[in-house]
Amino acid sequence: MTTSHKDIDVVLNPSEGTEGGKQIDDSFFYKDVKKGVDLMWDNKFNEAEEFFVPTKDTNPRHALHYAEVRVMRSFISESHLDRVKALERLYFVIELAESHIKQYEKGTSPLPGVPPESLKNRHLDTKIVLGDAYVMLAASQALSEDSTSTKLKAAFNLRRGWKVYEQELSHLDPSKDHSSYDPIVISCLKFGAGLFYLVLSILPPIAQKAASWVGFPKGDKELGLRYLKECYEFNNHTSLRAYFAGLMVVLNHFYLSSTPLGAQNSNNNSNTSEDKSAENQAIAQKIMKRMTS
Repeated sequence: MTTSHKDIDVVLNPSEGTEGGKQIDDSFFYKDVKKGVDLMWDNKFNEAEEFFVPTKDTNPRHALHYAEVRVMRSFISESHLDRVKALERLYFVIELAESHIKQYEKGTSPLPGVPPESLKNRHLDTKIVLGDAYVMLAASQALSEDSTSTKLKAAFNLRRGWKVYEQELSHLDPSKDHSSYDPIVISCLKFGAGLFYLVLSILPPIAQKAASWVGFPKGDKELGLRYLKECYEFNNHTSLRAYFAGLMVVLNHFYLSSTPLGAQNSNNNSNTSEDKSAENQAIAQKIMKRMTS
């Protein structure tokens, strides 16, 4: 996949990301991160790592994507060394994010130069980083070895990730005013929540029941796909999670919905119709065209 980076520094719409009519500084959430994320999705892993190196030890968002590069490499290479490095980096992200969250809860910024109006955006974004790190840690652990103890650790960390997202779901309530929050951050929250709702919706009924016993929500395929599509389509596909969200929509259309279990769950939840199928197909085709251009 090749992507031009000349259009990366897109400015948010004037009506988005404002507080009291004042534009929220979005460099932390967008310009300084999107470039590195795009390098990773262009398969330029070395360049992506180098991009995040200067701030990976102090900035949770940068540390997350620095770890994410190694996670992606480990999935592709299946190298034990890559997996070990990915796990080490993710543990560090969790530790760094938790320490920053504690400072934000005290009303102070752990990073220099953060304007007061951006504190709650940084706070929310750091919580999302923590949730993402737990999910990546769980996925890495689940794929690293077959021991029962490791699988249990993976399940425990996955639950931790969901609990982080769950605490912030009120920010996705359309009946409430969220104009004071940067929409880039909200799009990242939609990706995390949408991914959980979609994946849980395609589990076998017995697995869904077991998941509910340990604190996971009931799967909701329609809601999950809506969040993922909104994340992908945000501001002309410029969310930090646009590619991930688009990939999940494509996988759902071409694989998950075509399996007997996926079709059965969709019918049980009354989430499929000819109109929905046509809509999902059109979106999947658009995503595939963009991701391969």
